[in-house]
Amino acid sequence: MFHQVGTDQLVVITVSQLQELINNSVKAAVDAAFNKHSYSNNQPPKEKEVKYLTRKEVKELLHTSLPTVDKYSQPGSILNPIYFGKKKLYREDELNEALPKINALLGKKKAA
Repeated sequence: MFHQVGTDQLVVITVSQLQELINNSVKAAVDAAFNKHSYSNNQPPKEKEVKYLTRKEVKELLHTSLPTVDKYSQPGSILNPIYFGKKKLYREDELNEALPKINALLGKKKAA
């Protein structure tokens, strides 16, 4: 049923028609998004698994002390820990990116 109101139209539909309209619109949007990112063999790319390291693991990797790891974990410093409760965890990929800078600092300290 249509009612003419100026240049706009008021459309009256049932709840089930509205649900069907929404479902079809969402399905079309999801299909379009999926087709936009088509994958070979119809498999999405595997997400790289993120590995987290503890302070002790970082200390051992860097061959340094826990206070030094804590120093490099201060806000605005080299490392950006993720807090899980009271525990600090470090993303392995971020640590690997920071290694050249950390090694340069550790090298200067040991040479002095």
